[in-house]
Amino acid sequence: MKMKSVLLCVAVLLMVSFAVNADMISKYAFQTDYTDAGTLPRTGNAVGAATIDTTPGAGPLGSTGYLDLSGGYVELPAYGGPGWVSTGVTITAWVKQDVAGSNGYIFAQSWFSPTANGTIQIQTTSAGVYAQSLVNVNAATGPYGDAGEWYHVAWVGRAVTGMSEIWINGVNVSSTWLGWSGWPNHLYKDMADVVQIGAWGGATQLMGGIADLRIYTDALDATGIADSMIIPEPATLAIVGLGGLLLRRRK
Repeated sequence: MKMKSVLLCVAVLLMVSFAVNADMISKYAFQTDYTDAGTLPRTGNAVGAATIDTTPGAGPLGSTGYLDLSGGYVELPAYGGPGWVSTGVTITAWVKQDVAGSNGYIFAQSWFSPTANGTIQIQTTSAGVYAQSLVNVNAATGPYGDAGEWYHVAWVGRAVTGMSEIWINGVNVSSTWLGWSGWPNHLYKDMADVVQIGAWGGATQLMGGIADLRIYTDALDATGIADSMIIPEPATLAIVGLGGLLLRRRK
């Protein structure tokens, strides 16, 4: 295959991978700061011992940049727009813990009310990963990952089927059905509350790291969750640009 064709294939595949998902309302890369690259952004503020670790290759999949937590968290303001009214919600993140199976929150809204508005809290425990929302779901086959080892967590709330799921490293490990006839009409009507990444109410802090946390107003399937595990690196993006430049020069 000619160089032109090779570069074109690589560029197209990479650009497809990096395409912006309109349903991704928040994306915290934590590669350099606490900004939100989603379609409904809300930039976070670090509280306590929370910093960005920029050690080359220390992030998940050999990436650079993650939220290093040793007694702090990142607080997100309430959304300025509507809550997460949709056909479903997915929250994903890469996580590592200083002590495997230690108790800490990955993502937590300031108030948990399953009957009122279906807010969401995702917590690591000695049993695995536990999520509270309109229905509780516990991935109780953990803990996941050894001390300091990155693993990927996804929580999915499906409005159509009424399933609440936890996925670990791209595999559905636990699901709970909410047998409630009002599910489609009352799912996530008021999700605009303040959120903490790495804690709940300033306490039960996760000790370790969080990277590439994303929030989707859609219930992702296995393919979508696998795509959410990909972390585009600045160097890789530069390759796309270089490929395009070489193609133009070879015309």
